[in-house]
Amino acid sequence: MSRNDATTAVDPVDWTQLPVFDDNSSDAFDTEPLAPTYRFDQRPDEVEAAAVSSRGLGEPSRGGEEFWSQVDELRKVAGDRLASALEGREGVSAQAREELGRSIIEDVIRDRTDSLIVGGAARWDTTRQAELKSAVFDALFRMGRLQPLMDDATVENIKIQGHDRVYVVRTTGGLERVGPVASSNEDLVQMLQDLAARQEDRTFTRSTPMLDLPLPDRARMAATGWITADGVPNVTIRMQRLRDATLSSLIQVGEIDRVLANFLSSAVRAHCSLVVSGQSQGSGKTTMLRALANEIPPYEAIATIETEPELYLHEDIENHPLVNSYIARRGSGERDAMGRRVGEITTLDILPSALRHNISRIIVGEVRHHTDLDAMLEAMQMGNGSLSTLHANSADLVLSRLVRMATYATGSPEAAQQEIGDVIDLVVYLGQDRDPKTGRLHRYVRDVAEVAYSADAGRAITKPVFAPGQGRRAVPAHLPSPQMLARLVEGGFNQELFTMNPAGLWGDGL
Repeated sequence: MSRNDATTAVDPVDWTQLPVFDDNSSDAFDTEPLAPTYRFDQRPDEVEAAAVSSRGLGEPSRGGEEFWSQVDELRKVAGDRLASALEGREGVSAQAREELGRSIIEDVIRDRTDSLIVGGAARWDTTRQAELKSAVFDALFRMGRLQPLMDDATVENIKIQGHDRVYVVRTTGGLERVGPVASSNEDLVQMLQDLAARQEDRTFTRSTPMLDLPLPDRARMAATGWITADGVPNVTIRMQRLRDATLSSLIQVGEIDRVLANFLSSAVRAHCSLVVSGQSQGSGKTTMLRALANEIPPYEAIATIETEPELYLHEDIENHPLVNSYIARRGSGERDAMGRRVGEITTLDILPSALRHNISRIIVGEVRHHTDLDAMLEAMQMGNGSLSTLHANSADLVLSRLVRMATYATGSPEAAQQEIGDVIDLVVYLGQDRDPKTGRLHRYVRDVAEVAYSADAGRAITKPVFAPGQGRRAVPAHLPSPQMLARLVEGGFNQELFTMNPAGLWGDGL
C-alpha cells in the first residue's frame, strides 16, 4: 500500500493535540495495566532530614558558602574516622559502610556541637544538625552538593559549565538556573575525581580529561575538563525517570500509535533484528529499546552487552527472569603490544562468553565504536533477532554510518554493504520537537524502514514501512516485502489493521 502525496506531506504540528510526557501530563497512566512505572527512590538519610534533602540548592539554609565550608570540614573529619574504622577490614558491603558512616557522622556532629557550646558559641539547632548530617552523608556516599538535584523528581537533565553556572532541564521542558554545586572549579574537579575513584577503571585527570560515569538510580554523567575553550569543567547528567517502558506506555504518551505498536511487537516476536536511532541525545532510544525488549517472551534467555549500563533488564525479573547482563571494561591507560588498553574487555570480547550460557537473544546496547558494531553484527547473524541503538541524523544516514564503521573494520565497502543489508531487518528512527512557547519536549517515532541488500544497486537499501504523517509521527506507508510480511504475520502482525488505518490509530483525542 502506498499513500498519496496529500497523505505523505508533513503537516504543521498542532501542539495542542500532542500529549506531553511529564509529571503534569493528564494522561491517565493508572488506567492501563501496562502503564509505565515511576520509582523515585528515597535517600537513606534520617527521617528528620527527609524534608531538608528535598530543598533546592538555591535555598538559603543550604546555599551559603559558610554552610558548605562547614560540610567540607566535617566531611574530612568523618572520612578520616571512617577510613580508620575500615582499616584492615576486607569485604565490607556498601550498606555496612554507609551504616558505619552514618554513625560516625552522628558522632562528628555531636562533637562539633559540644565544642561550640564549650567555646561559648551558639549551638546548632536540630534543623541545622539535620542539614549538616544529610549534606556530609551526601558528600561521603552520594553526589555531594548535586544530590538534592538528583533527588528532585522534576529534574530531567543537569548541565554544569563551571561550578557556579548550573542549569536544570525540568520534565516540563523548562530550563532553570540553580545555585553553585561547588565552591570553585577546583572543588568541582575534586568532586568528579572522587566520584570516578569510587568505580573501577575510571579516572578524571589531565591525561584522561573525558569521563563517562554511570550513577545511582540509572543516571549517567559525562564530564570534560582541561580541554574546554573557557578552561572550566563541563558536566552533563541525564536522569532515567521512566523506569519500565512498554509499547503500551509509549502509545499513551503519543510516541507511537496502535498500528505501529502491533508492527513492532510482531517484529520482535518474529525474531527480526532492529536498530533504533535518533537525531540527538535524549531522543528516547534507550526507552524504545527497553519497550521492544519487553516484547520478548519471558521464557527466552537474554544477554545484554553494553559499554555503559542503561537497559537494566536484569532488574525486571518478573518480565525477564533469564537475563545475563554484561558491561564492557575500558582497561587502564597503558597499552599492550597490540595497541589495546591493559585489562580492556570490549563488547565483542564478551560475545563468545555470553553464547555459552544458552542465550536465545543478544542485545548489544548503544553502538559507539567499530568493536560494538562487530558485536552487533555477530549477534544479528545468529538469526534469533537482536536489538541495538545508534546515533544518526536521519533514517537513511543510519545505514551510511553503519557502512562507514563496518568498512573501517573490514576494509571493504562492498562487503560492509552486503553484511549490513543481510543481517539488519528494520530501522526505527525517533524524532523530537520542542514547543517554542513552553519548551516542552515531544518525542515520537518518525520512520520505520525495512533494510535489505540489493544486488542490482550493489548496496544496502531501505524501504519505508512507516513514514511521517500528522505532527511528523510515523503512520503506515508501504507494506513490507513479501518475505518480511510472512515473518511478521507469524509474529502476530495484523495486516488489515495496517492497511485500514493510513493515518494511524491514535485513540481518543489524538
